[in-house]
Amino acid sequence: MQSEINFAKLSKHEEQVLNYVGGYIPSALRKHYKKSQNLTSQKYVDILNMWCTDGHYEGQYSFLQYTQEWINAQNRGKLFKPNAELYLFFRALENETRKHLNTALLGKYRDINLREFLIQKLTTKYLVQSYWSRLVNGKCLSSTESKHLFYVIVNYFVNIRIKAFVVVFIDLKKVQDKTLSRKGSKSLRKQLDQNKES
Repeated sequence: MQSEINFAKLSKHEEQVLNYVGGYIPSALRKHYKKSQNLTSQKYVDILNMWCTDGHYEGQYSFLQYTQEWINAQNRGKLFKPNAELYLFFRALENETRKHLNTALLGKYRDINLREFLIQKLTTKYLVQSYWSRLVNGKCLSSTESKHLFYVIVNYFVNIRIKAFVVVFIDLKKVQDKTLSRKGSKSLRKQLDQNKES
């Protein structure tokens, strides 16, 4: 069933929003880990700092420059701008998430913990793991530390995406209910008018 559903490709605007989210998550985690004084937290802060860029993608990643336009326009010097490899990691997460978070498949997830389901799908996806390996390859993290940071970031991303999906779903449901309500009230008026005439 899933293969029959075509999920929409990311628009330019959506990629710019994803780039913002790709900076928001590491920025929030960096603030969190800075509060702790242990060695692992300091390693995480160092890695997160390495993933920040000045906002210009160069070389093989220059084709991604358009994803930085919105951040550059909004930035007053405080936004975390993800480097190209981090952005590609988040894009792989988003593309896999879109296969599962859509209204056509909503009924399928009725008895499933959607958060756990998505985390399992994302963490076992080869492309996601490949981009993650590029991000942490040659860095000072042990396998356990790398795995922990990976799950923390994926979990954060899934929480953001599920909340956004629920908001959109509720808004769509409200619009649908209003449309049905208007149609129902028109037919009720017609029926009342017909009863008056009889």
